Amino acid sequence: MMPEFPTEPANQVGASPQPAPLPKRIGAFLIDQVLLFGVVIGLTVATGIDAGEVTDAEANAVLAVSLIGVALSITYHTVSIARFGRTLGKGLLGLRVVAMPDGRPVAWSYAALRALVPSAAVLLPVVGNLAGLAVYLWAVFDKRRQGLHDKLAGTLVVAAARSAS
Repeated sequence: MMPEFPTEPANQVGASPQPAPLPKRIGAFLIDQVLLFGVVIGLTVATGIDAGEVTDAEANAVLAVSLIGVALSITYHTVSIARFGRTLGKGLLGLRVVAMPDGRPVAWSYAALRALVPSAAVLLPVVGNLAGLAVYLWAVFDKRRQGLHDKLAGTLVVAAARSAS
């Protein structure tokens, strides 16, 4: 039996939305990362990349798979947030992403910006992984629990309203 995902924000549109608990956000992030990582691993296996000595062709394949993974992540997050207000991980843990300050659905352009920020940070030479982590860790120190990507896109992760069934 599939879980029933709420379709409305926790607060009425126009009310000031309240941030979701950080542990749930972390859990949702991990679910989404495992999903995306599984796809990238599948692509890696499909290309026949060997973990031993890497040839130039394999190095090119690794780069191609990495870029496909980044594009897939951006697309997954943009479409999920703009169309449904949540990713699979957020839906499973009862979270939604809403626009600030009034809790309206996130516009496609802002959903894309929200998805691009961590992906762009990860692509930075030398410090990419740390920069990508910093985008998310920003939420730990922020009073509204917004990551840097949320701040720049004007979004907030909130607890989704329970559906009446």
